[in-house]
Amino acid sequence: MIRRRTIDASRGATIAGLALDWIGGQLVDDATLASRAGPLGMSLHPPYIVAVVESSTSVATGDLNEIARALSGEGPRRALTRVPLNQRAPLIWAPVGSGRVAVIVGNLDENVSLRTTIASLNALFNVSQNVSDGFDPTPSDQRSTPGDGTKDRIRVGLGRPVVRVDEVIRSYREAQRACDAVTRFGGRAIAASFQDIGIYRLLATVDPAELDAYCTDHVGALRDHDARTNG
Repeated sequence: MIRRRTIDASRGATIAGLALDWIGGQLVDDATLASRAGPLGMSLHPPYIVAVVESSTSVATGDLNEIARALSGEGPRRALTRVPLNQRAPLIWAPVGSGRVAVIVGNLDENVSLRTTIASLNALFNVSQNVSDGFDPTPSDQRSTPGDGTKDRIRVGLGRPVVRVDEVIRSYREAQRACDAVTRFGGRAIAASFQDIGIYRLLATVDPAELDAYCTDHVGALRDHDARTNG
């Protein structure tokens, strides 16, 4: 038992190192990737995509498995007994700070739709509202939240699929931006893709205090009037 845990911990650390080097731009071509993934028993090929997952608590490996399955085109498998990922979607992930985890998925189904994946993830985590219809420009710390634990749910940002090993860093940066957007403006939705967040990709980069000050300067009087008159 102890030996198995040691082996699992060592493998996990190696996979995390692979993920961090990849999103950090250290893996630049197919040969470099194969030299790192091959010893782990992983056969990876494009397209690749990165998801950034944020949670106020630790993210369960089972949830990361479900996200990877949804991205790979296998579809989520919510069940009492989770089935390990097969070689089509090996789980490559690493903590990236601030309560976030980066998940890299290769071997994508080229016909997979990110919008379908977003809907699948929202349904998977029991959120009925689609992110494309659910963004709210009100700063997250000023929004009222339903009493269903939504505020503490995980949030998932997706980058765009890429075909070259050295483009994964771009997908990662996009996933970070999408995660910022869905965390701050996503309402009850938990997932967003960079290609669909529109103007929110810019708003997510603005300091919340600065955004609130801008709103106060330009529409503060109207907002106060509506508050007084229930308008």
